[in-house]
Amino acid sequence: MKNKTITYPAIFKKESPEGYYIEFPDIKEAYSGSTSDDMKFAMEMAQKALKMVAKVYMENDMRLPKPTSLNEIRVNQGSIVKQICITIEED
Repeated sequence: MKNKTITYPAIFKKESPEGYYIEFPDIKEAYSGSTSDDMKFAMEMAQKALKMVAKVYMENDMRLPKPTSLNEIRVNQGSIVKQICITIEED
């Protein structure tokens, strides 16, 4: 087995004073939430969501979509775009 590193942009939308809704514009099945205003924790939640969905894609021989570049993503005021990087094992 070898490792594959992938990176996708995630949008962090402030849902409440203490939480984010997290979505990946390129992979609609990958989303999560955080009940903390701690961005480090929210990014960990995003990594878990992306990893789970990427594994499903790979197990079903589905090709992951090409990531959108950061400068092409438009967000509403109060939202943040961050790159999320994960490493998964390939067969």
